[in-house]
Amino acid sequence: MKLLRIIFTSFVLFTSNPVHSFVIELNEIQINSLMSVYFPLAFNYEQAEIQLTNANVTVKGENKRLQVTAHFKIQQSADFMIGTVTVDGQVAYDKALHKLQIIEPKLINADITESSFKRNDINDWLQKAFHHSLPIIVLLDFKQLNFRGLALQPVRVEVLTKSVLIEI
Repeated sequence: MKLLRIIFTSFVLFTSNPVHSFVIELNEIQINSLMSVYFPLAFNYEQAEIQLTNANVTVKGENKRLQVTAHFKIQQSADFMIGTVTVDGQVAYDKALHKLQIIEPKLINADITESSFKRNDINDWLQKAFHHSLPIIVLLDFKQLNFRGLALQPVRVEVLTKSVLIEI
C-alpha cells in the first residue's frame, strides 16, 4: 500500500503541470469602488478644461463592453457647461502599464443641464472632444496590488453579464 501511494504521488508530481492561477470576478459595485481612485478625471480640448466626476460603471455583458456615466464640467474662457455624459468602451489589460482599463471610449450620450456656450454645433464639439482627447479610463492598476512581491498579470479578462472576470 505504501509503495502504491509513493508511485501514485510520483506519477502525479511528474506528469502534471503546476497551476498557479486564480480567478477574480468583479461586480459593478466592486468595479465602481476600484475606479473611484482614478476620478475626478481631467483633460483638455481646444483650450477647454473638461473634468469628469462621480463616475458610475454599468457592465454591458451582451456587448462585452462597459459604460461609464459621469458628471462633467467644461470651462473655456468665460464659457462653461455642466451635465452628464455616458461613455462606452472595451475592457483591456495593458501589459506594459499593468493596468486594466477601458479602451476606445466613445461618447454615446450627453445631457447638458447648464451652458453658457453660444455654439450651434455643441453636440458635435462634445463628440470630438471625447473622441480625440478623453484619456483611457483606468479600472485597476496591478502595480498597486501587493501580494508579497508577486507580479500579478491577468492571462484572461472577460466581460460577463453583470461582472468582469479576471484570471491571474
